[in-house]
Amino acid sequence: MLVLAPGNAYTHIAGTSEAAPLVSGVAALMRAANPDLSAAQTRTLLLSTANSSSGLPLLDATAAVRAALK
Repeated sequence: MLVLAPGNAYTHIAGTSEAAPLVSGVAALMRAANPDLSAAQTRTLLLSTANSSSGLPLLDATAAVRAALK
């Protein structure tokens, strides 16, 4: 993830500490869009909508929320 660093520069960071709030936020958006989703359904949709075109699974918030609305 690209983040603002001291001195008005940008730096890359990665890891679970950075990913957890992003995934939690998307899960909250999904549950707001469809309050009837269970935790298991939310997890399944998050995993099934991840974009793996780069070789690694990447969170796709738009796809996840759209899937929650179906």
